[in-house]
Amino acid sequence: MAARSKLVDTWHYKYEGLVDVGGLDDDLAPRVSVRERIVEVELRLVKETEESQQAPHPPKSVSFEVSCKDPAFRFAGTDVESLRIAAWAELDKAFAIKWERYFLVKVEPARVYNGIGAGLVYGYDSVDKGTAHDGTLLLREMKTHQHGWVIKPWPGEFRDKRGHVMACIPATKENEAALEQFAEAVHATRRRIADYLRPETIVQTLANLSQVRLSLAGPTARDED
Repeated sequence: MAARSKLVDTWHYKYEGLVDVGGLDDDLAPRVSVRERIVEVELRLVKETEESQQAPHPPKSVSFEVSCKDPAFRFAGTDVESLRIAAWAELDKAFAIKWERYFLVKVEPARVYNGIGAGLVYGYDSVDKGTAHDGTLLLREMKTHQHGWVIKPWPGEFRDKRGHVMACIPATKENEAALEQFAEAVHATRRRIADYLRPETIVQTLANLSQVRLSLAGPTARDED
């Protein structure tokens, strides 16, 4: 009995993966970006014929076969849709990304457009840290101006870059409560500065700067938005 196969179609499975885009980043590491990657799955028609001394050689069976090189699998059957479902289940399992919720915390200098001064912007947002099938770490953020999720490589070690501080921490209830409390402390400090610089107190404040305290203390009874 002889078996022959013929390529009928090639299916494309798409997933998010890292691609080297050339060049080096600020840390002299290769620049990478998250792009759409494609895995090819072959659909073949398999025919088995009876071997005999004389023609014709009648077909014994006709079936389909789907196969993939990486990840390696091979399924056979007579229903193409069932084979596709089995193949996609295998690919979904192989390329699944495990997402965990994190808080991305940023502290940046605030630009003063008119005059001379100083300020800061403190904020945090909910993001997702993803672990891909090969251990690659990804960062997923919701960008409203881009109308959806934006996925990029995990920045690696978070640190202060010329006054722009960015940190990423697990999104636990305890961390969320602490970040909210820190935001209230920033509000209280802003209100305290405003009190020091009111028209009726600014001259005295500037004359006694050694007595000015701007620590991130909790809000007082005088603190109002």
